[in-house]
Amino acid sequence: MKQPVIKSTTDYSLFQANPFQRAFSEAKVAILAKKMKANGYKPSMAISVFLRNGKLVINTGHHRLAAAKLLGIAILYVIEDQWTPEQLVDEGTTTRAWDIVSAAQCFARKGDKDYQALLDYADKGIPIGMAASLLIGEGAASGNARRKVIEGTFRITTKAHAGVFVDIFEEFGEKQESVKSRSFIAALSKCLMTKEFDLHTFRKRLRDNPTMLEKTSSTDQMLRLIEDIYNFRAMKKIPLSFLATDQSVSRKHTFGRDLA
Repeated sequence: MKQPVIKSTTDYSLFQANPFQRAFSEAKVAILAKKMKANGYKPSMAISVFLRNGKLVINTGHHRLAAAKLLGIAILYVIEDQWTPEQLVDEGTTTRAWDIVSAAQCFARKGDKDYQALLDYADKGIPIGMAASLLIGEGAASGNARRKVIEGTFRITTKAHAGVFVDIFEEFGEKQESVKSRSFIAALSKCLMTKEFDLHTFRKRLRDNPTMLEKTSSTDQMLRLIEDIYNFRAMKKIPLSFLATDQSVSRKHTFGRDLA
């Protein structure tokens, strides 16, 4: 197989951005420019491009191009085949350059409606990793959806629990910011998967006693706080924290992974 040849140019106008690349970061360009100024532009840092309509479209390396342009030095590049969005994410995650947001944005730009919906829930205030877990039917803190998102295999199976948080944010978010905390989202998602928990009852109690909800440093503490709110002045109290935790453990044992 013919090896790609490293070429050099200071004609930056030859290059064109790739719409599927991760979000551009001025901070990353500044860091790269500082390194290039001290060490030069090494051949091992050549960017990968492909030809399209006479332009060199970047597969990977748009931050390196910007840094070289900032310094006014020649850019090193190799012409290869066009990378697919899946290849862009795969290569990026190998070097830890891509995170879950970058991967989701890439697949969303490709037109994947599941990823577009995921970003929409993230825009509404649910941390993207937690939103992904909720959208595959697991507890917000399970973490099992993260790899699916990055690998390009993420698919929504339910919007029910994610929708609950959007509604709660809309009703309580301005008056009670704690509903947007990671501990609240993780704890309430466990409650939503607990058969004894009634969402209508909880929302009514929270509506009547909003000051009872405070920020906590852990999911377990928030679970106990949600239990206090849920049982406030109730004739029949239920051990919600225990039930939620116990059923979470049962799901983990049943499916062989953490669905909490």
